[in-house]
Parts: sequence; C-alpha cells; structure tokens
Amino acid sequence: MSFPELRAALVDSVFAELGEDARWSGVADPVRVRRKSADEDETIGRLGIIATSEVLRVRKSDVAAPAKGDLVDMLDDAGVETGEQLRVSGEPRILRNLVWEMPFSVVAG
Repeated sequence: MSFPELRAALVDSVFAELGEDARWSGVADPVRVRRKSADEDETIGRLGIIATSEVLRVRKSDVAAPAKGDLVDMLDDAGVETGEQLRVSGEPRILRNLVWEMPFSVVAG
C-alpha cells in the first residue's frame, strides 16, 4: 500500500470514529463532518494574541466543492435532522490530506 493510500485510510478512520453525520446542501447522500478548534495568530497594534475558533472539516470525496454560504444540517444516529444547522461562513481551503477546512457559524440549534 502506498503512502497516499495509507493517509487516505487514516483520514477515513478518523472521520468514521470522530465525525458526525450531516446533510450538506447540494449533496444527495449524508456526509461525515468534523468540528475542530483552530488557533489563529492575531495582532492588535503591538499586541500579539492567539484567538481560538472552530472550523468545519469534510472530506473532498464527500463534498467536491464546498462554498461559502453552504448549509449543513446535523443528523442524529438514526439519520434524523437534529435542528442544528451550520452555515459555511468563509472560503474553504483544501488541506494536503484532501480534507476541506472552513469557518462556520451556527444558524439554528
């Protein structure tokens, strides 16, 4: 097995164990998403601070081209919408492991 194949298997395992089911606008089947805390360096005048924010991650194999404004409805274990809805609030960026990462905001829930 090649390194890219091993990395893909690892990413799939992480999403299977730590991900949550969701329905992504414009995508027919449910997908697995992960919420992750991310640190960002910010500067205010001369003061440097580290701000923590949450980002949403989804595999490229599940969502080929996420976009700012996409809606994500979270699902429970039975595949029923929980009432929690997220909106992609910034431009998605692709990581080396073929996972999209993007900021989001909670719309409902």
